[in-house]
Amino acid sequence: MTIKDTLDKLEAGTYQNSHPMVLGGIPFTARDALVKAPLLTKLNMFYLGDRGEGKTQLAHDINSYFGKNSCYASGRPDFEPSEVFRQLNAQALGRVLRGEANPEEASQIEQLTENINRSLFYIDELNRCPPITQNYFFDLMDGKIVFQGRILPLGNNGYSVGFASANSGNAYNGTFEMDAALLDRMHMAVDITHPDFFTTAGDVFDIF
Repeated sequence: MTIKDTLDKLEAGTYQNSHPMVLGGIPFTARDALVKAPLLTKLNMFYLGDRGEGKTQLAHDINSYFGKNSCYASGRPDFEPSEVFRQLNAQALGRVLRGEANPEEASQIEQLTENINRSLFYIDELNRCPPITQNYFFDLMDGKIVFQGRILPLGNNGYSVGFASANSGNAYNGTFEMDAALLDRMHMAVDITHPDFFTTAGDVFDIF
């Protein structure tokens, strides 16, 4: 896929925000800054906003660009990345239970899923996870995972990027403060409810 094909693809999607911005003297739209630029440059993004501001729609759009090459998770208190990256090898487990497995086979009961090869990792409503659970996402945002004592890179052809969203403030019960160390791994955090990122009246009309 050429750069032009990629840029054309990033023009698709339901999320629309043509709010004008000027960065370094060059005009952009808010959508350019919030979506296209981070994906093209592999910047981890953290979107903050109140309910109904379009965060989830934005998440679905970004995931749709990658199709099967994305990994999407919805935050909750008991979430662990092991649910996404690890699974049991049923065949090896059966041999162990029947007493037919050698030590090497017994060590291979657990295996990685295809998600390790995805390019995009998106966690929606990240602050529904308590800080101790948020710790599990450090490696995800660093583009790696530790498996059986080995550090393995995430991504496809060297491309791996992490996106997350959260509700700003305490909009409803069940949210937690964000872990400061995890926030350090986000290259850019954006409050999409800030006036600089408001959608225009034309955007709202087109979407409806």
